Amino acid sequence: MDLKGFLDRPEFREIKRELFIKGNNISIEDFLSQSYFKEASDILVKEMGINAGYSLLCKLKEFFGNEITARNWFYSPLDILNKQRPYDYCNTGKRKEIYDMLIRMENGIFS
Repeated sequence: MDLKGFLDRPEFREIKRELFIKGNNISIEDFLSQSYFKEASDILVKEMGINAGYSLLCKLKEFFGNEITARNWFYSPLDILNKQRPYDYCNTGKRKEIYDMLIRMENGIFS
């Protein structure tokens, strides 16, 4: 199942709807403990690998120390990328820019 297919699943839509209703009683812990969040994480990691390519994926895991932290960074908007995500850069063929940015970060160069 791809990411769009996952997000369109009825159970995910229902929880999203419940979270946004004012006065809901759903805690974030309840939300994140649903079994399909493991599936979502697996899908996002797979998508990250496809979009990043092998060498960038290896660099992400090496730099961040684990797949989950790498995944969270990969899908987060970054100021240094004008609020775009590394995922967006990779989707537009700019994997090398992200790889080079990780090398600079690794060496303490953040501009």
